[in-house]
Amino acid sequence: RLSDKQELQSIPFGLGLAPLGVAFAPDGTRVYVAVADLTPAAGSLHVYDVQTGGLIDSESVGELPTALAVTPDGNLVHVTNKTDGTISVYDTQTSSVVRTVTVGTSPVGIAISPDGARAYVANNGSANVSVFDTLTGAAVSGSPLSVGVQPIAVAINSQGTTAYVSNVAGTPTVVEVGGLRTLTILRAGSGIGTVTSNPPGIDCGTQCQARFPAAPAVMLSAVPGPNSTFSGWSGPGCGFSVTLDVNRTCTATFSSTLPPPSTTPPPWCTAPATTGCCFIATAAYGSAMDEDVALLRRFRDDTLNASALGRGFVRLYYRYSPPLADYIRGRDGVRATVRAALKPLVLAIRHPQGAAGLTLALLLAVLGWRRIRRRRAATQS
Repeated sequence: RLSDKQELQSIPFGLGLAPLGVAFAPDGTRVYVAVADLTPAAGSLHVYDVQTGGLIDSESVGELPTALAVTPDGNLVHVTNKTDGTISVYDTQTSSVVRTVTVGTSPVGIAISPDGARAYVANNGSANVSVFDTLTGAAVSGSPLSVGVQPIAVAINSQGTTAYVSNVAGTPTVVEVGGLRTLTILRAGSGIGTVTSNPPGIDCGTQCQARFPAAPAVMLSAVPGPNSTFSGWSGPGCGFSVTLDVNRTCTATFSSTLPPPSTTPPPWCTAPATTGCCFIATAAYGSAMDEDVALLRRFRDDTLNASALGRGFVRLYYRYSPPLADYIRGRDGVRATVRAALKPLVLAIRHPQGAAGLTLALLLAVLGWRRIRRRRAATQS
């Protein structure tokens, strides 16, 4: 008992029997013990009641059973048989060994993925890890996996994305199997566009970096925006299909089909040359070619600059906008928030009659409400 470090009971084994592996059922009611019979070179799986210590079942397995792993649902117990090079699969519902799976030479360590779908076996003699389906016993594509020399134990993280294998021969090592890799998407060129991924994770736009399981290919889709074309990928190993055996940074280049906007600073721009007069919307949308950015630019030139009051607002706005634009540009979450905040203004500029009608309707509603309140007040008095 862990609470007071007291021994509750001791289970004796006969002469020549060696209990080499032990595991609990997920609900804690049973304990499974891999027992090697060293005299006739046989082995068995013993099942005990945790409360009483009584033997519930004993089933023959392979020679020199060494380690155990129980699926998270408690339905299957996997036993590594070192001498046989096999795994015995015990069904807890039928209390019988239902399958024997052949793996590598001298399997000694075993772990089950958190979803219970796969078993990982450290084959000490063949220096690899076998991976098989726990329901069928069929080897998973890519199995066995090469690791270090004389692997002895394997463990899987709680997300099921990474396995670690300990190797005892030569220079002892721990080898990572699987794991997560980071994919970063950059956008370049004079045009605009978005990049998304399958499986989901990249939505650039707003989410331009994500982590994926190592090795499986991530499919990328590059969609050019208005007045733009997709010109291609750049970066080692980059393309529409990216294998994440390492962290990768891929650049999608979009080219504009229109002449680029003028780079000559407007007369009201007083910012230093190193900072520039970047419109905040340009930083939020990621490109001066975006339709909403172009609409706001036309509103500035055609409407605001047409009056002295508007020109004063523009000068004041651009006196303080460059540092804000620099802050927004490198933060995807802030960029998304600014785009959402600008959307009502964009809609009002794009549909001025609708905006005027909505404003008039709100004004009439306020006036009507005030009239109703005055009538109620007069009635009560």
